[in-house]
Amino acid sequence: MSVGRDTHVAIVLSGGTVLVIGGSSAGFTGSIESYSPSTRIWTQKAPINVPRWRHAGSLLLDGTVLITGGHGSSGYLNNVELYNPLSDTTTSKTNMNSIRASHTSSVVSSTSVVVIGGQSDGNTYLNTAEMYDVSQNTCTLTQNMNAARSRHTSTVLSNGQILVIGGQSSSGAINSVELYNPSANTWSTQASMNNARYEHTATLLSNGKILVTGGQSHTNAYLNTAELYDLTTTTWRLTTSMSTARRAHTASVLSNGQILVAGGYTGRESKNTAEFYS
Repeated sequence: MSVGRDTHVAIVLSGGTVLVIGGSSAGFTGSIESYSPSTRIWTQKAPINVPRWRHAGSLLLDGTVLITGGHGSSGYLNNVELYNPLSDTTTSKTNMNSIRASHTSSVVSSTSVVVIGGQSDGNTYLNTAEMYDVSQNTCTLTQNMNAARSRHTSTVLSNGQILVIGGQSSSGAINSVELYNPSANTWSTQASMNNARYEHTATLLSNGKILVTGGQSHTNAYLNTAELYDLTTTTWRLTTSMSTARRAHTASVLSNGQILVAGGYTGRESKNTAEFYS
């Protein structure tokens, strides 16, 4: 990347191009870059309207990208923006009910995105979630999670349910896992990870397993460890570690099945390095 950054968003478009949006780079940035796996070249795009970090982003079925919340120069945000990769433009949308950063957003249907958890200030962790309706441009609160958390991950499963993994609470890093059923609007507790971590990644692989990489532990150590969750047996096991410990990075599934792990923070600097998992 041309700009080292952390706590950004990475989105894989339908053609395989990866968009990296916003983040922290010597301050809040609205920078967008695209990565082509075929040419291995990064290209600068037009920035978002509100520079931010610790935001969330989701690829909608029409190819646009919904960007929610985060932290900017005015503080914690409930601001929502929609980025169009074809026109390279961003438009403002209806605000969320709650200001939140370090949350997640997950697409569960052609018109619905679930925004989960986060923080509303430095000490307040949220167990709330809300549903954004793309067609109506509205946000509605859902049932609350069992545990308040931020800096977690949310992975949409093949059945449309959302697996929420780890994160940070008032007691530090957590390893707890919850499953949200959008149809029933219910939360259920699942098997916990081996290691408590936050600002990690969780990626659904082609074999149906979920790969969790990196993050920061309850002792504030930066992690290069990775583990796999088997949805069939509901069990966790450790797998090959990354070459670089990193948190607040991204992991994107490429068209060849490899996972591109990019950027992050190591305690000294924002990283512009990337590595592959296969």
